[in-house]
Amino acid sequence: MAARAVLREIAKELEVDYEGLSIDDLSSKLREVIEKKYADKKRYISVNNMSPTLLKFLLQEADFFLKDKDNKTITYKEYKKEKK
Repeated sequence: MAARAVLREIAKELEVDYEGLSIDDLSSKLREVIEKKYADKKRYISVNNMSPTLLKFLLQEADFFLKDKDNKTITYKEYKKEKK
């Protein structure tokens, strides 16, 4: 589970009100917002406009995945290494 500071940063990026929520409630609320925002599983979503924090949360906690230009699934570590 992500730390409170990380969850708050993600909430700010997604414009979610996080005041007064516990870590578990905030995590659940973020998952709901993410599912609604990125509900169309058939379309590709660019990661260029996402913060590294949000991307990491999506990949490690929200069960999203990345595919490269050859349609091969890559992990967050591989993506980070590729970006260096």
